Amino acid sequence: MKPCDWDSKDRPSDSLGVVSPNALFQSGLLIVWVIVRYKAAIL
Repeated sequence: MKPCDWDSKDRPSDSLGVVSPNALFQSGLLIVWVIVRYKAAIL
């Protein structure tokens, strides 16, 4: 799957300036994953 396809499918209301709950949820998961990886790298 291409990144552009993922973007257009997940954020259909971007032009309206509204972030879809699904996009918020996925970005939250991404942030958590980055933090976990960061702490694992330190330890």
